[in-house]
Amino acid sequence: MKRSLGFLVALVLALGMTLPALAQDATPVASPEAAPPFVTASALGVSEFDITVTDDGFDLPSSIPAGRYLINATINTSMPSAASFFMIPDGMTFADVQAAFAAGDETGAGLSWIYHTTIAGGAMGAPGTVAQAVIDLPPGDWVVWADDPGSAIPMSEVQVTGAMPDTLREMAPTLTITATSNDTGYDFAVDGDVVAGPQLVEFYNKTDQPHFVAALVSPVPLDDEQFMGLLMMEEGATPLPDSGIPSLDEIQFSPSGITTISAGTKIWAVVDFMSGHNIITCFVTDPNSPEMAPHAAEGMFEQIDVP
Repeated sequence: MKRSLGFLVALVLALGMTLPALAQDATPVASPEAAPPFVTASALGVSEFDITVTDDGFDLPSSIPAGRYLINATINTSMPSAASFFMIPDGMTFADVQAAFAAGDETGAGLSWIYHTTIAGGAMGAPGTVAQAVIDLPPGDWVVWADDPGSAIPMSEVQVTGAMPDTLREMAPTLTITATSNDTGYDFAVDGDVVAGPQLVEFYNKTDQPHFVAALVSPVPLDDEQFMGLLMMEEGATPLPDSGIPSLDEIQFSPSGITTISAGTKIWAVVDFMSGHNIITCFVTDPNSPEMAPHAAEGMFEQIDVP
């Protein structure tokens, strides 16, 4: 199946959920010109390390002391990508992880462990940009990947050594997005003003499953019913003329978002919001759903107008 939402949506495919046409045909936004980093480690009061992402792999230190870090990920890939971290589960090796993803198990059974391991997240962006995020890396064996089970970019193994510091520097985001749960599924709570351009966003996952934050931009405002209608359209279908729903080729996908993090985790990511009618959402599959529905279909989306 064609995938044009890239590495964020690919997690759904690997866990056995076939996305509707929205996920297949949304048009990626053209890559912006390279800009200087938005935040600095000295200003944030944290340590930092650099990662270069290419189609051939990740260039980063093989061993890192435990701590809170600003990641500066230079994206030199042919498509939007990411450098993101998850911990190798107990009882598995790096080779086991590689084999699990290489198997391409569409039922998701071979990747069910990803719901239970620690996913610290990372930085994502368009080619030619420096993506930034602050993450916590406790000691252990970690994998760096493109946040995409179907990515051809080879994963890397990183050893995080020592002990986590007793105190960690507090972050001062201008916007907080919290993943929450309710009786029917999941949702986002947004606190603060969303502005066009880059801003430091705290993403706190207060649920029992992994989530990410992807941003779609519609040319017209959509109510919840219209967005769900767009989400559920069958492949090849077009909106009815009087539905008020734009055609799929008018929906833009922002390459700037927040990578997947596990339950109970926080990340502080620099997100470059586009002006317009933004819809933040998550397409991770809910394994407890009989239909293997993505979180978006369970109400995990929030519509935000960005001036």
